[in-house]
Amino acid sequence: MKRVFSLLILLALFSCKKTEETEIPAEEIVVTDSLITEKPNELFGTIYRNITEVASLKEYEHQAGSIIEKVKDANGDYKYGLSQYGNDKNYILLFDELIREANNPKPKYKILDTLNISKLSIEENIAICTCRHNKIPDSEIIAIVKSQANDGIEFYTNIVKAWRADTKTQKIVPIEDLKGIDCINEGYGL
Repeated sequence: MKRVFSLLILLALFSCKKTEETEIPAEEIVVTDSLITEKPNELFGTIYRNITEVASLKEYEHQAGSIIEKVKDANGDYKYGLSQYGNDKNYILLFDELIREANNPKPKYKILDTLNISKLSIEENIAICTCRHNKIPDSEIIAIVKSQANDGIEFYTNIVKAWRADTKTQKIVPIEDLKGIDCINEGYGL
């Protein structure tokens, strides 16, 4: 009986051994809407002039693009932009840094982050750099807007989901509170 008791004590002592936890470096954690993965964005840091130069995006077609007006570089040129590409399955938005070269008026683009959006319903659209927050233009906002019964309105207020192309962190981050966000109806007045 003493042997069994001694064996149980030894077993308990060894099974309670503290294990070392390894910390994942912050730069290796990618946060999406509801999924955290340890795999970094494979496109991060890719430099291109034309989307066909990016092998994994060759099947996508350019649909829209805009400059984020909040930040300019030392020369007074805009520093960041958003581009929207799509195919028959989904959309991908690229948050780019514009890279200027001497003696070349056309910039190159460095991918800072991406946002994948599944195909939308017929009444939904993606708005990039055309939204406001509390009636103040905010070109960092990306939103999925839902068309309203009366498309004769200047601003869509039915925002399904929104993100910020954060020029400080150089990441696309979800916007939780959609209150006060509206986006231009680009077909208004046509």
